[in-house]
Amino acid sequence: MSNKTIATVEEFKEFYNKNAQTLGLDIEWLFAIQAGWDKEEYENLYKEYVKSTQIQLNPKDNATELKGRPLENLARYFLTNGGIVNRITEITEPGKWQIDGQGPLNNNAILLCWGDELCRQFGFQLYMEAKNHKAPMTNEEFSLHYRRMEEHDCYIGVIFSTSGYKISRGQGIAESIHRNYWRKRFHLLLAFHSLQSVIVDDKAPLKILQDALGYAVNNSYSNDSSVQKLYTKSFCHEAAYTEFRRLFNQQNK
Repeated sequence: MSNKTIATVEEFKEFYNKNAQTLGLDIEWLFAIQAGWDKEEYENLYKEYVKSTQIQLNPKDNATELKGRPLENLARYFLTNGGIVNRITEITEPGKWQIDGQGPLNNNAILLCWGDELCRQFGFQLYMEAKNHKAPMTNEEFSLHYRRMEEHDCYIGVIFSTSGYKISRGQGIAESIHRNYWRKRFHLLLAFHSLQSVIVDDKAPLKILQDALGYAVNNSYSNDSSVQKLYTKSFCHEAAYTEFRRLFNQQNK
């Protein structure tokens, strides 16, 4: 029989208030630690992903294994071991549709980090999409993801896109992200910088998702050029190439 004790929300709050300063951790990191976060494991998955961004596919190459799988593995670790969901798995209806990841939300983490109202509005599950493509995520790809959410009673979706999104100058899906926030459909857009900031800025996954939520509610994708830049294809590609050189000791040519 297991001797593991599960803390109540109030007990966890008390532990955090007593120990946060000593541990030097944001509450978002405490949830990641509770979910089994391992810095070395994340770094290894991140390196495999960074390497995959530089692969030039040939016609006979298996794109799923070489490009798709490294990002999906990293994204699932980010969400599960970052404390956002309790588990995440691919779901599909053969020949009809497929979702890269679906998982039940960690409501305790959301409640304590983002509050009761958002916790209730998010519902019980999260949908994830991961796109390790050369081109930005298109309006059509986003619409398909959104439709799957609506058809399956899902209110929060997280998208990881290596090449960003078609939102330059506030066009494309930018305004719909903001409108849907107020319709209680939440779309959190992550790009290369989002996954990188765990490594270089020591930011917890819940904190990174909170940033994306802030961009949605404040319509930053339409109005803030500094935010728009982070999601452009050129910025994402340059950041990925710079990281590849840093991690694998490649020299500029």
